[in-house]
Amino acid sequence: MDIDLLYMNIKEYCAQMGISISQLEKELHFGTGTIGKWKQSFPSIEKVAAVAQFFHISVDELCGLKKETEVTKSKFMEGLIKKTLDGEIIWYPCPYHDFMKIKFCPPFHYSDINEIYGTDYEMGSLFIKYEENDLTLYILLDGCNCMKQDENMQQLWELWKILKDKEQEMQERINEYKKIFINE
Repeated sequence: MDIDLLYMNIKEYCAQMGISISQLEKELHFGTGTIGKWKQSFPSIEKVAAVAQFFHISVDELCGLKKETEVTKSKFMEGLIKKTLDGEIIWYPCPYHDFMKIKFCPPFHYSDINEIYGTDYEMGSLFIKYEENDLTLYILLDGCNCMKQDENMQQLWELWKILKDKEQEMQERINEYKKIFINE
C-alpha cells in the first residue's frame, strides 16, 4: 500500500465533502493527528476500512488500487469544462515544435491534419488532439511520458467546442482591432 497515495486520496475526499481531515478524525472518533501520522507509518486495516466506509467507497478505491470510475472521469471533465469556461484554464494551439521532446504513449505522428491544444494543469500539462473526427486527451506530468487518457467522449467533444468557440471569438476581436487601427 502506498501510504502517500492513501493520505492524498483521503485529503481529496475530504475536500470533495467540504470537511477537513481533523473533522473526519472527530467523526470517526480517531485521536487528533491520527491520519496525519499515516504519512510516516502504515495504519491498521480497521482504520482504513472506517475511512472508506465513511466516504462510501471501497478500501481499494481509497488506497488507489481500483481503476477510476466513470463518475470520477466525468467529474474531472466537468471540472475542465468549468475552469475553461471561467477562464481559469487557458488553452493554446500547439505547433509541431512544442512536441519535439515529448514522448507520447501510445505514440502518434504529428501531421498537418492534427489540431492540438494544450494548457498547463496542476503539476503538468494537458493536450487535446483532433484528427479525422477523433479526439484524444493526453496528460503530461513532470518527468513522465505524455499518457493518453480514457475520457467521456461526449464531454471531450463539449470541451473541444468550447475551445473552438473561444478561438473564434478571439479571432473576431483581433479582426475588429485590425479594422480600428487600419482605419485610423
